[in-house]
Amino acid sequence: MTRETALIALGVLIMLTPFIGLPVSWRAYIVPVLGLLVVLVAVTLRARRMRTVAPSPETSSMTTPVV
Repeated sequence: MTRETALIALGVLIMLTPFIGLPVSWRAYIVPVLGLLVVLVAVTLRARRMRTVAPSPETSSMTTPVV
């Protein structure tokens, strides 16, 4: 399962949690855990995206000095 798919699945679980008949005491623990998992997956996706994007070259190092 890719991280994108996991993020979608976790979102669906969070959305359905109030309607699946769990006791309120269980939901008090399940929803924050699912929310934390969403945050962790999103952070790893962002970190991966930031690593794959090449840093833009600085324009000052690309220019030659004018004499």
